[in-house]
Amino acid sequence: MKIQDSSVYKAVTTVAKSVYKALSSEVSVLVFAGTNILKGLQGVGVFALDNARVKLALSIGTLVKSAFETFATVPKMHEVSVLRTDLFEIMKSGDVKKTCTYIRDNQKQIRNILGVAKNAGILKRAEDVLAGKVTSEKAEEFLTVMRRRVNLQFGVNLTKLITRVANVGASIALVSTPTSPASLAITGLCGVATLGLWAFEKVFLPSNPFDAPKDIWYETIPHKIRSTAFKISDTIATFFAEKPLLAAAS
Repeated sequence: MKIQDSSVYKAVTTVAKSVYKALSSEVSVLVFAGTNILKGLQGVGVFALDNARVKLALSIGTLVKSAFETFATVPKMHEVSVLRTDLFEIMKSGDVKKTCTYIRDNQKQIRNILGVAKNAGILKRAEDVLAGKVTSEKAEEFLTVMRRRVNLQFGVNLTKLITRVANVGASIALVSTPTSPASLAITGLCGVATLGLWAFEKVFLPSNPFDAPKDIWYETIPHKIRSTAFKISDTIATFFAEKPLLAAAS
């Protein structure tokens, strides 16, 4: 079972990914977010930017970049949606080995879609489960991490797509119509959202979501934040899952 076999789909996504990679470096993200935040601050009256040429240049640059990034985000959103649907459908069966077979057969695409490094060992972990080399608890832990990673990546990609579409609309408005506080404020919110997503990805989407980090502050701090957030999430999920049972018992 393959995630996507269409040659046309592969060709389109290859082009989109190359564009995305060229435009989504960390410096690019920070500059993009900073520019939008400046516009937002102007929109709410914190300061005034009176140079019309600078305004137009910023707006056109933002529009072009946002349009390219929106184009690149669509196939990435589709890929993670297909992976999420396929993987979760198999997980519903409760068959751990069937799920790990799917992960093994699609491990390269899964790593690319989820941004997981090769040394994270998705393939080896899946094969160890299939070979019976790990306990059932370890197997469940592996699948829990995979499910959580897919959900996080799906949410991030969806938020990126919404933010970039909104920013394209705001940028078009800034280029084609007289500057208004509303359009500047929307652009500023998009900048804040972009910066927030960048920070979220740094904390919650590490290249290796399975192993403990190195004893370095910039790895251990995000790990502690992730662990705390996941514990809270699991506690809430368990509470709501047990409520119907408690109600039935009463």
